[in-house]
Amino acid sequence: MRGHTPVSIHPAPHGADGLAQWRRLTRQGNTAFAAGRLDLAALDYTRALHLATTLAAGPALSASPDDCLAALVVAHHNLADTCERRGDDASALDHLCTAHDALMRIACDAATRDDIRLHAIRHLTEARFALLRWQRVHGACTRTGALLTASASVAFPPFDTARH
Repeated sequence: MRGHTPVSIHPAPHGADGLAQWRRLTRQGNTAFAAGRLDLAALDYTRALHLATTLAAGPALSASPDDCLAALVVAHHNLADTCERRGDDASALDHLCTAHDALMRIACDAATRDDIRLHAIRHLTEARFALLRWQRVHGACTRTGALLTASASVAFPPFDTARH
């Protein structure tokens, strides 16, 4: 496979190394997607998603919240695009909804650091637009309607000003 270098993700690196590996996997997936090699793109994007999920659930989120949350959203959206291109609309929608749900949980969790919550809210805008695009193309459904309604009410949550 010329131009495609498999990248092992075990054990998962943390922080900057993990984000660099996520970028490599995503670029490889993008190249495969552009070439119409959807199986290969899905493999790279799945690996990137696994890595992004690990980063967002670990200490890397505290160190680089914007990058970790962006990686999570982009990985889900890349897989959604790949699934949609393959005609697997159910899986595509699942990835869009999962990204949205993850950001909603972070944005609404009062125990999460305020700066991380703010980054989640910012990325939630992108996830919301993806769901709106989905509805425009595929029509409304109960699941997207509920998620869009829930995220419309998310603004800036009450922050604990005593924490720094």
